[in-house]
Amino acid sequence: MGNCIHLQKLLAQELSKEKAEKLSIELFLKDMYRKNERGSQFISYYRQTGGLRKRLYSLSRLAIVLYRLHSRGIVYFDISHNNIFMNSDSIPLIYLIDADYLFGILELPGPKLKILTSYYYHP
Repeated sequence: MGNCIHLQKLLAQELSKEKAEKLSIELFLKDMYRKNERGSQFISYYRQTGGLRKRLYSLSRLAIVLYRLHSRGIVYFDISHNNIFMNSDSIPLIYLIDADYLFGILELPGPKLKILTSYYYHP
């Protein structure tokens, strides 16, 4: 899982004022920058972090990962942007972390399988 980033890094709220000051604003946004500095910074951040293509592709890969889990009878309960990582390739791979509450329904006789971390699982 070498060079991975949080999915959270693609969200607009991740653009702090310190990061915004370091952004290079594209030429076509210079006029907007004079009228609406923060708006032009958000657009620049959005474009520099992969734009719509990267976001949609990442979400489609997440859907595939969840489908694969569900098709095996496993439910991942703690889906949040903090628990989803992706590598920084142009075609990102998705990794789910913090699997402290997985619930699996296996086709085996006996009790259902639960994987959880003591004292940290959801009720």
